[in-house]
Amino acid sequence: MDEFMNDIAGKMCIFGGTFSPIHNGHVELAKKAADIYSFEKIIFLPTGGSYMKKDVLASSHRLAMTELVCAEEDLFICDSYEALKEGPSYTSETLEYFKRKYEDKELYFLIGEDSLRYIHKWKNPDIIFALANIIVAKRKNVSAFYEDDVRTIDECVAFVKKEYNARISYFDFSNDISSSFIRTCINQGDIEAVKNCLNKKVLDYILENNIYK
Repeated sequence: MDEFMNDIAGKMCIFGGTFSPIHNGHVELAKKAADIYSFEKIIFLPTGGSYMKKDVLASSHRLAMTELVCAEEDLFICDSYEALKEGPSYTSETLEYFKRKYEDKELYFLIGEDSLRYIHKWKNPDIIFALANIIVAKRKNVSAFYEDDVRTIDECVAFVKKEYNARISYFDFSNDISSSFIRTCINQGDIEAVKNCLNKKVLDYILENNIYK
């Protein structure tokens, strides 16, 4: 876990996701990563068009909700690069963009353990590993989630290190908040069930714009 602890100052961490909606679990995860790795900033990056996910809420809404959260935290930046980009977004191209934008910074890319297990299937994984240090949030009870992949996280890490000379580290993180649970509750009109899961401004935005109904 401490592989990057002595790296140079000026570390920027990119945290991409659908964020539909962004919730308190996302915020907790970002803050924990920043505490462990001493990041200068966490860049929240709502996805735009995805070649891997269908029927996703319009990026304009997801971007607006993410901006509401980031505006309240000095540590956070919301970047609209993928959300406003036409066509599908590929992580390799996104990292090339950030490498140009923050050329004097050390780039880190925060992902979940599920992404680690399939990142070698993404477009140009060699570019991804060349441009950024990978930080993985390890979840508990792995076997309950990855029945088709019985590897331990250490085996997954060893694979990408050998295959791509990856700079990679992981830390334990567990949070029960789920975006799909939030969407279901809102669709069913059970707002009380999600009040503690969401930033109040995000919840107000969802209700005002009649999202997830």
